[in-house]
Amino acid sequence: MKTFIKFLKGLTLFITAIWGLLFGVFGSIVMLTDPDKTGEGLPDWIYIMWLIVALIGFIIPCFLVMLKAYKTAAGIVTAGTVALIIMRVQMEQYSSMDTASLYLPLLLSTLSIILIAVFANMGKIRISMYEREKRRNAAAPSILGGTVGENKSHTNNKRKKKGR
Repeated sequence: MKTFIKFLKGLTLFITAIWGLLFGVFGSIVMLTDPDKTGEGLPDWIYIMWLIVALIGFIIPCFLVMLKAYKTAAGIVTAGTVALIIMRVQMEQYSSMDTASLYLPLLLSTLSIILIAVFANMGKIRISMYEREKRRNAAAPSILGGTVGENKSHTNNKRKKKGR
C-alpha cells in the first residue's frame, strides 16, 4: 500500500512539474506579458484566471500531499478542477483553442490525489466503520422492550410513591 501511495505521489509531482509549473504558471505569465506570441486575442482576465487555477489546482495540493495533509489537498484540487472546467467554458466563447491540454492533466492529478487520500486513510476508515457498527449493535432493541444496555431496574424507583 505504501508503495502505491509513493507511486501516486511521484505521478502527482510529475504532473505538477510539467503542466502546473510549465504550462499553468509560466505559460500564463508569458501570455500576459507578451500577447503577440499567442495570436489568439483572449482577454487578460482569462490568463489571470488560468494562473490562479494552476496555483489552486496543481501547486498548492502537491505541497499539501507532500506534507501529508491528504484530505485538505483533495478538497483544494477538487475546487481547482471545478474552476478549470468553468474557465474552459469561458475560453471556448472567445477562441477555438483546444483546451484539453489544460484540463485533462488536472483531472489525472485530481484522481491521483483523491486516491492518495483514500489509501492513506484506509486504516482510519476501517476503525471508524468498526466503531460505528459497534455502537449500532450496542443499542440494538431487545425483544422485551427497551435496549440491551439499558438499566433493568426500571420498576425500582428511588423515591417513594405518595398515596397507598
